[in-house]
Amino acid sequence: MTNGTFKTMKVATLRFCFLNSQSKSVYIKADIVTLSAQLGLPMYDLVIGVKAMSKMGIKLDFTDNCITLEHVKLPMHNHFTMG
Repeated sequence: MTNGTFKTMKVATLRFCFLNSQSKSVYIKADIVTLSAQLGLPMYDLVIGVKAMSKMGIKLDFTDNCITLEHVKLPMHNHFTMG
């Protein structure tokens, strides 16, 4: 399911540095989208695709509802119930 498509001419290279790791960082290319004020606040600040997550070593486990990064398991949260 999709909420539509977007077009952008802006791309940025982002460097992700992982907490508790002085050596691990990953660069990804991100499309930059500017939303009109009429649309209101976006639901997400950043959407990371599965290819980028794989490159970062992020593992999604939908059976146990957790995210694993550098051998640390974090619970998944429902974005509708988050504060």
